[in-house]
Amino acid sequence: MKTRLITAFVAILGVIALLFGRATVALPIVAALLCALAAHEIFKATHNKNNVTFYVASIVYLAASPFIALSYVPFLTMETWSILFALAFAVGLLVHFHAEDLLRQFVCFGMAVIVAYGIGCTVAAMRAEHGVYLFFVGGLCSLMCDAGAYFAGTFFGKHKLCPAISPKKTVEGAVGGVVSVCVSVLILALIYTLCVPDAKVQYLSLMIFTPIGTVIGMVGDLFASSIKRCYGVKDFGTFFPGHGGVLDRVDSVILVFPVMMIFHALFPLIA
Repeated sequence: MKTRLITAFVAILGVIALLFGRATVALPIVAALLCALAAHEIFKATHNKNNVTFYVASIVYLAASPFIALSYVPFLTMETWSILFALAFAVGLLVHFHAEDLLRQFVCFGMAVIVAYGIGCTVAAMRAEHGVYLFFVGGLCSLMCDAGAYFAGTFFGKHKLCPAISPKKTVEGAVGGVVSVCVSVLILALIYTLCVPDAKVQYLSLMIFTPIGTVIGMVGDLFASSIKRCYGVKDFGTFFPGHGGVLDRVDSVILVFPVMMIFHALFPLIA
């Protein structure tokens, strides 16, 4: 428990520092390092050791994605970059073909693309107008959901949510998670409008997105858990002592932020 608390405290300080420096190149650099670690974790967790070409391509693809998402490379978009990565994946399969590893290769490819877009949308949200607010809305869909689900599940949990993947998660916990996120996001909106009087929170859009984003966060968490269960690993890595690897910390937000940014573009959460 002590290790988890220390790690959480250091991580919070790191996030705060990153938010203050979100307009600088420090943001994509830190995101790139985390993405590179995530790429390594994907291959390690799936025991994918044979395709060196694809391993290197995955690290390059993921590490460059934050810079491309923030338009540091003007002639490349994430779509074009992902197509090039798909070509590298196809070449890697041909050069290092092992029939028994084919499923692992596709799992690594799919995870790499999901993480690239997830982290890319996260840094884009941080750089956007009212980026601090958007970052915390997306983050709370994961953080407060975990906290609310834990307490609701502990005291009221009776019906299993997805026992084949995560036996401890319950329907009651999921409901508690959604409620806790809705309450915390409302508190966030009120605090933000007090701190930034010119900000106009669109409460209807916020209350429509919040439960959607929370459920998507749960899907991301269960999706990552299914991969870990499939390959018999408890955590993707050990980068965050007591909390697991990079993927263990971002497994839910990498789906939340892309959806949030699409939703925000259609129905602004704040103006």
